[in-house]
Amino acid sequence: MFSRSMTGWEAERLNEVAGFVAAEHKAVEVKDASHVFEVARYSLEIAEHIEDKVDPFVLIYGALLHDIGRSVTGPALHVEKGAEIAEKFMKRAGISERIAARIKRIVLTHTPMSDLSADASEEKIVFDADILDGFGKIGLIQLVMGKKGSFESILRSPMEKIRNSYNM
Repeated sequence: MFSRSMTGWEAERLNEVAGFVAAEHKAVEVKDASHVFEVARYSLEIAEHIEDKVDPFVLIYGALLHDIGRSVTGPALHVEKGAEIAEKFMKRAGISERIAARIKRIVLTHTPMSDLSADASEEKIVFDADILDGFGKIGLIQLVMGKKGSFESILRSPMEKIRNSYNM
């Protein structure tokens, strides 16, 4: 559930960051810009279906920047590098330090490889949205291979974990 509506200024900043992300991810072969935009879409869907109050600007901006580090480094170091790139971009964009710190935490906590855990609702949502996009067709095939039962029963456990993380 969204805590508020976005302002016109925030919508302009989202357009800027979307253009930046698309340009930066042109050379990325794995988890390219289409992945980033899908994670943003999944993030919005999750936020609409949970009771937690979620700041839409922080959520979308963080989802768009979550993999920005992949534009300059491999998967292992992309979290730290991404936080640096995001911080510089947000400063140039005029994002307040308080909001930038929340968005930077999304970049730092969006993956199981992170040293930090996702605590805020926006952080958990982007973490889960990233995993959901990772399922894809191949991921779903890998999930069900060798398991018995209906597709619904196989998916129940991971989905229960996601629901429990939001106290649903």
